[in-house]
Amino acid sequence: MPPGMRPATPSAHATPPSPGRRSALRRLGALGLRGLAPLALPPLTAVLAGCMRRGSEPGEWYSNWDLAGGCATDRSPVRWRDALGETSHFCPADEPGGAASPDGWTWVFYGAPWCGTSQRQAARMREFIDRVAGRARVYTVITAGGEPFTVPGVSDALAWAGRTGLPLRRVLFDPAEPDNRQIPQHLLVGPDARTWWRFVGGLPVEMMLEVLEDFASGRRQPRVRRIER
Repeated sequence: MPPGMRPATPSAHATPPSPGRRSALRRLGALGLRGLAPLALPPLTAVLAGCMRRGSEPGEWYSNWDLAGGCATDRSPVRWRDALGETSHFCPADEPGGAASPDGWTWVFYGAPWCGTSQRQAARMREFIDRVAGRARVYTVITAGGEPFTVPGVSDALAWAGRTGLPLRRVLFDPAEPDNRQIPQHLLVGPDARTWWRFVGGLPVEMMLEVLEDFASGRRQPRVRRIER
């Protein structure tokens, strides 16, 4: 048991855990952490589910999907939905008319309603969208519902869009399963539909603008590679 934590004391008047909390408890049990007190569950669950906290080290990281070519080589059936419940995805070929921006740039932000770091980043995305209008498409992918390890739905996407002011058709989710990647996370897809950059951690608006401009102008070239984290 981690230092400073005490076993839970059962109470006859304890409130039954919600379905999302029960799911999280099952995941914790599978990891051998059954003895943790319920009050310690939310922050610990957040860490296990990949929500970066203050002091966490951000940086580049690339998935096997990126290394394989990203959107350029992904031919899997589209099952994602937007906040209106329509089938959608951020890969250019999956949107009618292909890339909607003149240069074909697509920026994707991954976050979740339960993750405070994601909520702070979402507030910056509204300004970023306004400042890159006509130069890039910007999507938000919510990776879970209101609690860690829960499958997101249309109501979650609608609520997220309502709180953040993000376009309904640019808020996406996978209705089949939760996405347990570390968040917040950013992905830049280039005009060739390949991954040009992926970053784990929060980013200020000015830095996002600088990254996009550096790649678009040719001052910076993609270095998609395996990075141990």
